[in-house]
Amino acid sequence: MLRIMRWIAKARLLAVAMGVTWVGVGVGLAQLPPTPPPEQPVEQAPKLVVAERIVELGLIYAGDKKTATWVLRNEGTADLVIEKTQASCGCTLVQLTDEQKTLPSGRTLELKAEFDTTGRRGTERKTVTVYSNDPQEPKLVLTFNAEVKALYEVNPRSALMVQQVRRGQAVTQALDVFPPEAGYTVQVAKITFESAVPLAYRIEPAPQGQLPGQRVRFQVADDAPLGNVSGVAVLHLTVTGPSDGAGEPAGAPRTWERQHKVMLRGEIVGDLIVNPVVINPYAARQRLLRGQSLEPVRIASTDKSPFDILGVEAGPLLETTVEMAQNRLPRVEYLVTPRIRQDAKPGPFGTLMTVRTSSIDQPLIQVPVFGIIMPLVDVEPQLVLLRQDGTPAGTQRRVKLLADPREALEVASATCANAAVQVEQEPLTPESQPHLRYLNVRLVGKVAAGRHEATLVVQTNIKDAERLEVPVTIVVPE
Repeated sequence: MLRIMRWIAKARLLAVAMGVTWVGVGVGLAQLPPTPPPEQPVEQAPKLVVAERIVELGLIYAGDKKTATWVLRNEGTADLVIEKTQASCGCTLVQLTDEQKTLPSGRTLELKAEFDTTGRRGTERKTVTVYSNDPQEPKLVLTFNAEVKALYEVNPRSALMVQQVRRGQAVTQALDVFPPEAGYTVQVAKITFESAVPLAYRIEPAPQGQLPGQRVRFQVADDAPLGNVSGVAVLHLTVTGPSDGAGEPAGAPRTWERQHKVMLRGEIVGDLIVNPVVINPYAARQRLLRGQSLEPVRIASTDKSPFDILGVEAGPLLETTVEMAQNRLPRVEYLVTPRIRQDAKPGPFGTLMTVRTSSIDQPLIQVPVFGIIMPLVDVEPQLVLLRQDGTPAGTQRRVKLLADPREALEVASATCANAAVQVEQEPLTPESQPHLRYLNVRLVGKVAAGRHEATLVVQTNIKDAERLEVPVTIVVPE
């Protein structure tokens, strides 16, 4: 019996090690099923579902607005959060409030996007992208299609160039407004301007051979100021014709009110045309030399009537010459050429060149002139900075000396009073550049920590620039 009890005890220990529970019944043994592991918690997540991702809007008349609607449903187990929506075009406006951006489990949402067809025509396909916290599809793309029908045509459609036109004259180019097809009519009820422009307009029938429409002509006011014209004309249009079934029975008569914008660009000129109106060689980074001629100003008669230039004033830095263009007679076109004076001081300048004429409209013409006059010898860089920080790059600089290309530059000497600064001339440049020289400046000796100032003295053969002084700064870290 003792032997049996010992055997049972060993069996129980073995059963515990194997995960099996044993109970004794009399002297027999019975096996119980193993204990199941605890259930794992189910992870909560949202799931965005859309029954129809593509919406067909059908036929829309250009200028109308129509709304595309998608039904969104959260079939997940956690709140769906819409982070943002993004339309593929500025013509599409998504209507979604902050409260609608959180969609609880099991709830639905109607997402609406308004499509503005102004300026659109033909087959249009637009998308709205929904960004959410759905782990399976965080970027959902929705689509709508539409067929936009134009109600009128305008030629030119977006911009009318006034070109150069005089006071009281009609603009050469006109606006033609006509229906897109037979059975429709279009009328220009009125024209307004978004900003003040010195233009009047008149409306007349369209030329023969076109669909029944209208032509708009513009005319410059008699008291219009000279200068550029820049504005926007708004055409208020009335279109009548049969409906094609977009929202009402096909064939039913209908009237549409539309607005169409056209940019106006051009220039109102007087007796004379001036070109250019500004001289600015510095815009092209050009540095000017003494005696150098600048761009000539062309002054021409608008209608080929003779006129005279009575005088020109250009300030202390410039002198001018006036000549008839190609010696034309009668005197209807002149070239006024400014030139840098030989005694002009170097540096940037700005002045007005004033031309007095016999024109009634433009007795005074003023042309701004800007530029930079180059020194007799240009030095670059204008400050030599040396840094003794243990790196070769900080201890050497190259200095460029540039004279008038008409001068041969010679450097007699180049020295620095600080013994730690060594100056050497590079070998002569090719004969094609006798006005160009280079100096190599190096820091060759030890200098105490701190900031030190010195001067590089260069002796040249250029009159009034025989001695050039270039500041040198030496920086030695502590």
